[in-house]
Order: sequence, then C-alpha cells, then structure tokens
Amino acid sequence: MIRSRSILRAVYGLWTLVLAAGPVAAMGDPAKPIAASIVGQLVGTNAGAHCVVIRFAIEPKWHLYWSNPGDSGAPPTVQLTLPTGWRAHAPLFPRPTIMGKAGDRTFGYENSLDLLVPVTPPAGVPAGEVARSIAIGAKIGWLACKESVCVLGNSELSAEVSTEPAPDAVLSTLRSYPTRLPPSISASVEGVSEHQSLVISAKVSAGSPAIQFIPDAVAGIEFLDGTGPMHATVLGDRVMIRLAFALHPQDAVDGPPRLRGLLLMGSKDSDLAYQIDLAPPVVPVGPR
Repeated sequence: MIRSRSILRAVYGLWTLVLAAGPVAAMGDPAKPIAASIVGQLVGTNAGAHCVVIRFAIEPKWHLYWSNPGDSGAPPTVQLTLPTGWRAHAPLFPRPTIMGKAGDRTFGYENSLDLLVPVTPPAGVPAGEVARSIAIGAKIGWLACKESVCVLGNSELSAEVSTEPAPDAVLSTLRSYPTRLPPSISASVEGVSEHQSLVISAKVSAGSPAIQFIPDAVAGIEFLDGTGPMHATVLGDRVMIRLAFALHPQDAVDGPPRLRGLLLMGSKDSDLAYQIDLAPPVVPVGPR
C-alpha cells in the first residue's frame, strides 16, 4: 500500500525512465484496469488549439489522476512522435473529481479520461496545405489506483489521425475543460517578500454555485494551505479566496515559476472550470 506522496512520486519518476527505454508489461494487477487509445481525429478547443486526443477507458472503481494528483498519486504521461516539423505541447486535463478526505485528498478521474495534447503543424505551411492526416505514435504511462491498490501501466500506440478538427462531440467525457477567466473574476498577487497571497475575487448573485480552488503542481511554488480544495468566502455580493504561498525560484524548471490552478464553479464534473495562471512578482527577501 503506497500512501506517501514523496515515495510514490519517486517510484513514478523511475517508471517514466523505464517508459523512455521501451515498452514493458503493466505491474501488479493482471486485470489491466486501463485501456488507452488515440482518437482518429484532432479536436478543436475554444481557444483555437488543435489537439490529439488520448483516450483512457477506466475500469469501475479505479481512477487516474489530474496534473496535481493531490496527497498521493501521479498524473498520466504522454510522449508523442509526430511527422517532421509538427510540435506537441503540454497536455490539457479536464476538470477532475475531488476524491478522498482531508489528509488523503486526491484529484482524478473515474470511468474515462480524454487527455488533449495540443499540436501545431510545421511553421510556414498555409492552413490549406496541411496534410489531411498524419501518422502519430504515442508512449503513454499511468498510475491507476483502486482503494489501497495502485498499478503502474504503459502502452505504445500508433494511429493515422485526421487533421481536420472535429467537434467536441467526439469526446467521450461530459467533463468541462478549463477556460480563461471571464471579466467578472479577478486574480492577483498581494503582499511582499515571502508573505504573498494569491487573491481571487468574483461577483456573484443569489443562488450562485459554490466556488472552490484547487492548486496545480508547479516546481518553485508552495501553497501553504495544503492540497485543497480551498473554498470561497462570501463578502456581500462578492466571493473571495485568499491563498498564501511561498516562492522557491531556485526549484523552478523551464523558466520562472507560475501560480496555476483551477477555479471550480459548482460541484459537478460538467460545471465550468477556469484556469488560473499568473506570474508572481519575484521580490528579493532581505536579511532576517
């Protein structure tokens, strides 16, 4: 039984190295609770991205994890092989389900997961001259859990994928995918030095759904109030969430750390979710 986040992350880190070396069999459970596939058509997003869809069919009572799994777990990994000039970008996770209880809180998916991987064609190629279909390969790894049992698995896939974006109806899930904040919601950083907070404020009306925030996992950012979810406080006709965080720029990878997370409107998987993505000011800390 694996409960420690640090131990589980270390094991999963070793597993991703194994995946890079080549295919291996799933460990621990011969039932293979996860089946992965590549959908045969790109899907367009509201933001204009064209995405490869990696579909996970999840056996009952098992689950996969969000990009920030919570107090334990690890997210799926995807490595795409694309034709010359095509580029893949960071995967887009749909709104996760909040699972477990305080001290053992996780964020993830049951039944199915459609992971969207944005791709861009070669630079300089006019839209009308992009190939109608492309050959795509994928190395996929995952950690699936059911109660106290966790199973590592992987798959190597290939498919010919149409490049003409399909409507969202192609997706197998009713989950919402995060979008940008509307003008009615603000997010900012307050405070100085090591005493900084992410402040989210939204105007609401009577009967508005509950609002929660779940932080994403970003190297160099430490949210000090735990895994979450963090619930909004009602102040008249507005709600507010204030989250203290510590900045550790020396731990960042791929550039300065950013404050990331999801603002969840309502409690259903299909309810709206907004992406929070801010660059905190790097304030020099003076001598103590």
